[in-house]
Amino acid sequence: MFKLALQLGKTVNELSNELSNDELIEWIAYDRIDPFGNYRMDAQFAQVLKLATEWMGGESMPLKDYLFADPHPVSPEVAAEREREAEIERLRAETEAMTKMLFDES
Repeated sequence: MFKLALQLGKTVNELSNELSNDELIEWIAYDRIDPFGNYRMDAQFAQVLKLATEWMGGESMPLKDYLFADPHPVSPEVAAEREREAEIERLRAETEAMTKMLFDES
């Protein structure tokens, strides 16, 4: 509700008094389809940075690397678990490649 209040130039208290629950739910759904506010501006700026970097011959990186903040933050525990799973997958692929190299009879 804070983002909507900021966008509409109202206080959260004013919006709380003026919006029904149904209307608030519709605004939330709209924001998921077509985000507004600072995150949208950050995403647009990230696209410009990415294009400018690539145009000038820089390394092509994922768009998320140009964002100022993670749009989907997770707890340190979840981040550590994801890193652990990625490392396990990397090691599994590396082991499979070495096994093929050593035991492939082609």
